[in-house]
Amino acid sequence: MDMAALNHDMNGTCCCQATQSTNADDIQKAVQFARKYNLHVTVRSSGHDYVGRSTWEGSFLVSLSEMDEMEIDLSTMRSPHGTVKVQTGIQWQEIYEKLNTLGRVVVGGSAHTVTPGGYMLGGGHSPVSRSLGYAVDNLLEAQVVLADGSIATATENRTVIVTLEGDIMYHENGDLFLALRGGGGGTF
Repeated sequence: MDMAALNHDMNGTCCCQATQSTNADDIQKAVQFARKYNLHVTVRSSGHDYVGRSTWEGSFLVSLSEMDEMEIDLSTMRSPHGTVKVQTGIQWQEIYEKLNTLGRVVVGGSAHTVTPGGYMLGGGHSPVSRSLGYAVDNLLEAQVVLADGSIATATENRTVIVTLEGDIMYHENGDLFLALRGGGGGTF
């Protein structure tokens, strides 16, 4: 986890501290640090947010732009068309290029520098939405770090939470998944 003294966004807003996360463990550490020092946390993948929710003056910014891994599985049982697992920092352009080589299409942003995390949470309207639905209509699973630092993996029917102590909790409902699919960017 890289710490920087100052971070400026495109609008000149200054965050007091910033951290560059590359995996869920980094985000957990950042959340724990912010909780310990009672810091206002903002999260940014690409920074594409018209009203600036990904920055806040004086906040502790958790940047996810380096979380850019992608896995493609064309023989999964979860979907007859295959699945794409991406981290939130990868840009749609990279996803499109890779899937194009495999003859596949994904519902994604028309601005190629947008990243999946915020795009999905905002609903994910796309030029192909009329025929393939919104991006959130195609979401199968989401992994998030909760405010207490736990890691939650949510699907339509189940949420698995791994606490900081390593305890595993199973919730046989899709409440978190539905909230992530339906809340819209920055609304919860």
